[in-house]
Amino acid sequence: NASASTNVGNSSHGTGCAGLIAAVANNGIGVAGVAYGAQWSEQAFGSASTNAYTFGFLNQVNVVKSNSWGPLDLGFFSTMTPMEKDALQDAVEFGRNGLGVVFTWACGNGRLASDRVEYDPYASNRRTIAVGGVDYWDLVSPFSEPGSSLMLVAPSDNASIGLTTTTSIALGGYTDYAGGTSSPAAIVSGVAALILEANPALNWREVQHALLCTARKCDSTSSGWSYNAAGFPIHYDYGFGAVDAGAAVTFAQSMTPLGPEYIIDRGVQTVGVTIPDNNGTGVT
Repeated sequence: NASASTNVGNSSHGTGCAGLIAAVANNGIGVAGVAYGAQWSEQAFGSASTNAYTFGFLNQVNVVKSNSWGPLDLGFFSTMTPMEKDALQDAVEFGRNGLGVVFTWACGNGRLASDRVEYDPYASNRRTIAVGGVDYWDLVSPFSEPGSSLMLVAPSDNASIGLTTTTSIALGGYTDYAGGTSSPAAIVSGVAALILEANPALNWREVQHALLCTARKCDSTSSGWSYNAAGFPIHYDYGFGAVDAGAAVTFAQSMTPLGPEYIIDRGVQTVGVTIPDNNGTGVT
């Protein structure tokens, strides 16, 4: 949908993500995207002002915004500007006629550099869906970042077996080696589009709820699984588990609306304890 796009130019990476989301099905050509009946658009990113503009761009048309970019995966904490934060919040609170734009975000590829999802201000924002990768054997991809901000995982590569999707014509039109956490974020974006096709009345929180309530427990023998206070299985490598498109769409069709969101602020709690640097024990 060119009328819903900003001026981006050519990107084989973007073309691959777009194919995973919305490549046309049943036409005898190439591959099919998750939400193969959806329209898609190009969106620019880069400077804080560009990002803020994109977050707020045509949010009655661009109802799911897939983001396969972020700060460098070097294990350092990053921040977003107030301009970006405000634009993201406005998109989620007022976009899509007040139901909220759904944002997905690649969790990052810096696992080997000890990077974590929490260090990324976009993927760790509670208004976005941070997505990691699992490989052909349903195990965490060797680059996929862990963290408490991780919500879901979806199929990716393991450096030897990847995903097939579209790419630039210069590279032959298709690739069998797509992966990273960019591809899982795109896949979950496609699932979010299917959820909203099944039930357009869902707000952004309800889309997240449908995804996590139907997530599949992968790598079930891992000792890293625990349960949160609401009784959901959670894992630093997998979030709530692997996305299940069929289960999520079925759940969304008959989903009971969530109640209002409550914000509880206890105020500043003065502890008066120094947190030591480079100390694995830390303080409690």
